[in-house]
Amino acid sequence: MKFAERLKKHREEIKKERPEWTQSYVAERIGVARVTYTSYENGTKLPPLDTVDRIATLMDVSADYLIGRTDEKSPRLISDKQKEINVFAERDSVLEYYESLKEDEEFNPIYELNRLIKEYGIDQIGFLDYKKWENFTKEDIDEIRRHFEWVSQRAKERNEDGD
Repeated sequence: MKFAERLKKHREEIKKERPEWTQSYVAERIGVARVTYTSYENGTKLPPLDTVDRIATLMDVSADYLIGRTDEKSPRLISDKQKEINVFAERDSVLEYYESLKEDEEFNPIYELNRLIKEYGIDQIGFLDYKKWENFTKEDIDEIRRHFEWVSQRAKERNEDGD
């Protein structure tokens, strides 16, 4: 089941017992416009990571459940094996995890990708499987950086042409 399907299904389950749980209600509590939240449920837009975290917290489910990495809804019921796999198992939030990443003497691919995402203002990033990032080499990160630069330049040129 995709993120959008899980998100909508879980909100509708909550709404059966608490009718105020409309799209507008959830959108207001996570700090986005209703049309934006609706696009998350329809699958036409992916929320930024901090929004996924806010949604999971509000709905009292694990972010891993929402993104499809586990079928366990409750963040407290994730099995020990899943905790070993889950980069965020011991963190209160995805943002706290990001903030804890510091550039040290060794190359840290997760830190580098996060830095590039912030530098290029990419907030609708589609890849949420951070565990795979740990396998990236410096060359992989450099290739991603060059790609971000290329995409950013194309967008800039497109915007200038449209003016």
